[in-house]
Amino acid sequence: PIDTVFTTDSNVVNYNMISDNEVLIYGVENGEGEVLIVQNDTTRNIKVTVDPLIGKLAKQIEDQFVGSTIGLKKVGDSYILTGTAADEESRDAIYQIVGEALGLERIEVKTKFTSETTGFEQDSIPYLSQYQYRKLQNKMALPFANQVNVKVSIVELNRNYSDALGIEWGQAMDVGSFVLNKLKFDATQLTSVINALGNESVARVLAEPNLSVLSGETADFLVGGEIPVLTSSSNGSSVDYKEVGIKMLVAAKVENSQKVRLTLSQEVSNVDSNNITKTNELLLPAIKSRKSRTTIELADGESFVLAGLLSESEKEVLKKIPYIGDIPVLGAFFRSTSSQRERTELVVVATVNLVRPISSSQV
Repeated sequence: PIDTVFTTDSNVVNYNMISDNEVLIYGVENGEGEVLIVQNDTTRNIKVTVDPLIGKLAKQIEDQFVGSTIGLKKVGDSYILTGTAADEESRDAIYQIVGEALGLERIEVKTKFTSETTGFEQDSIPYLSQYQYRKLQNKMALPFANQVNVKVSIVELNRNYSDALGIEWGQAMDVGSFVLNKLKFDATQLTSVINALGNESVARVLAEPNLSVLSGETADFLVGGEIPVLTSSSNGSSVDYKEVGIKMLVAAKVENSQKVRLTLSQEVSNVDSNNITKTNELLLPAIKSRKSRTTIELADGESFVLAGLLSESEKEVLKKIPYIGDIPVLGAFFRSTSSQRERTELVVVATVNLVRPISSSQV
């Protein structure tokens, strides 16, 4: 049987003994209190918060968001939101409703599209921005974390070969048609065609990163190196290092409809050997780069292509008959020079897939 029951503030919380082994605890008015129950030399401490708004709010939210359960605890002048949300979008909506209902101060937190690894930085992404409420912690759990796998193929095509494929990539891939310069189709088909050619002068695959990212987060990729760059200031000159190669940033968010909103930003850069500046006996190379950024919404398993990033280079080609072409004056009749202009197109293809955890028995 229960030996003794104490309450720290009977004006906030009180109790009634129903039987020797049962006690009914009830709220009297808004506030916080504790109930101590002593039974068989064991003491149990129960913390009680009396606030009709909390109970009413929890009931309304659970009715509106089917499959979600919430709990709201008041700790001092702060609140802790607990429970389980049906999905990520429901969790964010519930948090916002509770914060507004409690009249708490709202702060916008922007997610910067940046990478400490690559030094690649761009503006923040609106759909990744979140609102936080002062004195309200969101501890709601999800049944499983949404993860997105993004497979990217970065391909450089000779412009003549690109024209031969035709602007309607759908004829070559047997899927879809162009909308502006973005097209949905199976990404593996393009790289398979290029690999089958086996001729890097016609087309080559620069990189095929495979990135997985949590919904609402960003991921980055870098393959390349660094070159020294001379910078001048009022304090003199210094040497910095600039990264060249292939940089990529990916941001993804899974919507309630299981569509994936994807932002893809990439830069392909390399040293331009045709434009080198000589300063104080130092050779300063120029850097050619091609950048693009796009935001698109795709279903699970869909792909898109971003094309039209053109580059043009020109080089002098010397042809001569060995030995004879090197003879002064006479050799001029046995050698010739010509200019070759090369135009290439950068094509970026991405395929998204939702990743869900599986148990060991499913492997």
